[in-house]
Amino acid sequence: MASSSSETEFIYDVTIPEFDLGFTGNYKQCDIVPKQSYKCKKVPVDDYFKYVTSNDRTLVLFSPGFGSGWSTWNGPGYEQLIFDTRIIDYITNEKTKDRLANLSKDMSQDDVEIKQLMETVFGKNSIYLGGFLQLTIATIPIGTMFRIREYDGSESIEIFDKRKYYTA
Repeated sequence: MASSSSETEFIYDVTIPEFDLGFTGNYKQCDIVPKQSYKCKKVPVDDYFKYVTSNDRTLVLFSPGFGSGWSTWNGPGYEQLIFDTRIIDYITNEKTKDRLANLSKDMSQDDVEIKQLMETVFGKNSIYLGGFLQLTIATIPIGTMFRIREYDGSESIEIFDKRKYYTA
């Protein structure tokens, strides 16, 4: 990740890798980002930061591949797994991407680098890493209500759309 010294507050260049888009979900207001760079700013949330793009979209992590979920398999209270800039920085780093491409899902559980990252982010709390190698980044407009759903380990993003939901 490179940062530039410009007068704008959008100083972080986040280059999103190419992802396999062969999955389904409700993505009406959600863009799975192709390989490109975004000008982002870090926005504080509790004790971490999330990225917001210059066009007012938030970068969101999820794991669409079957087998293991990411945030959905780590229980409540792990919202940070969806947004944390340190995780996004790690998976979008060119050197990291090449190294991760050679790991199997089972190896990610014991990978020293990934464990050190998770310890930096979450302390000694145990994080299940099964969906880590399939992490994908989507952008969602700021303020959009959404949830991440999981079926058989495959996570999808569901955007709240009052035309599709009912109120009792």
